[in-house]
Formats: sequence, C-alpha cells, structure tokens
Amino acid sequence: MKPLTEYSNVGAWKEDVEKDGYITGTQVCWGLSNTMQKKNMTFAEAYDYLMKSNMLLLAGKRYVIDVRATQP
Repeated sequence: MKPLTEYSNVGAWKEDVEKDGYITGTQVCWGLSNTMQKKNMTFAEAYDYLMKSNMLLLAGKRYVIDVRATQP
C-alpha cells in the first residue's frame, strides 16, 4: 500500500488495501468520501481525522466506521 498522501480518492485506496487482504466495506468508503466532501479534505486528511477521532477503526484486517461519519 502507498502512503496515504498518494491517494486522491477512496476508490484507489480501497483497491490497494483489499489487495493486501483488508476488508473495507461500503460504509467505510462512504464515510471517508462524505468526510472529504463535508470538510473539504483530501483523502489523507479525512483518513487521519476519522482515525484520530476514533470514528474509523482498524480491527485486525477489518476497517470499521462509526455511523456518524456516514451521515449526510
């Protein structure tokens, strides 16, 4: 997987992490995209923001997201 700053969108990140055996799911991708749009953030900024606020978690090889991050 590349450094987070090299991803311009969620789809490219999802493709890479799933190749490495991680599970993302639709809600995780929606939450990342939604955060990027609502807060005018890059992918890396949205990922860091959600991880630091404990709304995006990595449990083993599965990403889990708090549903508040998926709210429009």
